[in-house]
Amino acid sequence: MMGYHIQASPGHSLSFSMAEYADEPGPNFFGFPESISKHFDSVNISPEQLEVARRSRVFVGNVFPNFSILALPMTEDGANHAPTGILTIRTWQPKGPGQIEIWNWFVGYKNMTPEQKERTYHAALGTFSLGGSFEMDDTEPWLTVTRTGGSVAGELLGFELNYEMGMPGIGMATPVSDWPGPGKVYWTRYEEGVQRNLYQFYADMMRAEQGEWPEFEF
Repeated sequence: MMGYHIQASPGHSLSFSMAEYADEPGPNFFGFPESISKHFDSVNISPEQLEVARRSRVFVGNVFPNFSILALPMTEDGANHAPTGILTIRTWQPKGPGQIEIWNWFVGYKNMTPEQKERTYHAALGTFSLGGSFEMDDTEPWLTVTRTGGSVAGELLGFELNYEMGMPGIGMATPVSDWPGPGKVYWTRYEEGVQRNLYQFYADMMRAEQGEWPEFEF
């Protein structure tokens, strides 16, 4: 859980799991092979931002309202294949009350070799896909939490979701000021400001008068 939570702007949030210190051993650059990561440079980003990428292991991002990004080192068969960087993007499509359809893509760099593309594809398919081990592990609590929250017991007992972790005096995360980019930033990732950021903006939009965009300060 070492890393940063970033509220990039209202509704948009990022999460970086990364080495606490620059000299910690890898994986670096989200687990992508050195033959790929050596081409990363600071032409379009600052040297400080490149250093964040170098120390990063897992990256999760959500662009409001329903576009997500995930990058991390994965393998579908640890006994025979070392982890390699995977990159997946997805959209979450509402299909009706209590139903969401996920569109999921695996993407790679153009300068990957055919073997590297095949390796990252199989690693992604075996972990973060419909039949992947991690995706199946994640979807079960999504379903059961939703079902429990909408149950008769949930209604009678007044169940409410709690997203207070990271607020003053709650948890171990603290604001930081040396992040090389915009946004409200916290270290460590034991906090839920990124969820509050998304749901607060969504609530503001839902409460806005028809034809008016919600006002916000950030």
